[in-house]
Amino acid sequence: LLVIIYTSFLETRGPVFGSAFSLMSYQTVFLTVGRAVTNSLTFSALALVLIAMAGALIGYLLARRDTAVTRALDALIMIPYVIPGTVLGIGFITAFNAPPLHLTGTVAIIVLAYFIRRLPYMVRAVSSIVYQVDRSVEEASVNLGAPPLRTFQKIMLPLMAPGLVAGATLAFVEVINELSATVVLYTASTVTLPIATYSQVIGGAYGTAAAVASLLVLITAFALLLFNLLGGREDRMSL
Repeated sequence: LLVIIYTSFLETRGPVFGSAFSLMSYQTVFLTVGRAVTNSLTFSALALVLIAMAGALIGYLLARRDTAVTRALDALIMIPYVIPGTVLGIGFITAFNAPPLHLTGTVAIIVLAYFIRRLPYMVRAVSSIVYQVDRSVEEASVNLGAPPLRTFQKIMLPLMAPGLVAGATLAFVEVINELSATVVLYTASTVTLPIATYSQVIGGAYGTAAAVASLLVLITAFALLLFNLLGGREDRMSL
């Protein structure tokens, strides 16, 4: 990591590094990969919202209902986690390359791939929290006249918050650094930071690639710091 950051500040000419320090690589980055930064943040945010909403509901359902259907759902959710990203990407192109769901080449297919691949993180984080909450807590709320939906909103969601933050942290870090599925699905208008890094390496622009990678590390570190702060706050509120 330190080598990459150090390299990003060296003067470069293609694959050749000089001994002098320079901001030339970062200048090239900000002039050429601005779209990749915007795309990475936008796609990751959209996927994270979907992951949080679906993961909270599915994680709760799996923890509270032990049936053949929920066990099958649990196994189904884990399948994309163990499938290589390139295989999943090819499958998405095959499935969504014709009407009525012609998503190939769109933002939607990338966000959907991120959502499907990283949903297990949120489901596992939430279900592990729900398993620790005794059913009597919900039963007491219902017995006191609160509807099940209100019980879920007012009691279970606050208790699930640490799991939501943990799942969101893992999911975001994986999503914003996703390469294997994206490299199959992206177009010129949906380039992301990992794709930009890969393209620069293939083109022999190692200094620019190091600068893009350093920017990706900075964004990831900032996100981790933010999620850790949120996680600490939620832990204090749940005490």
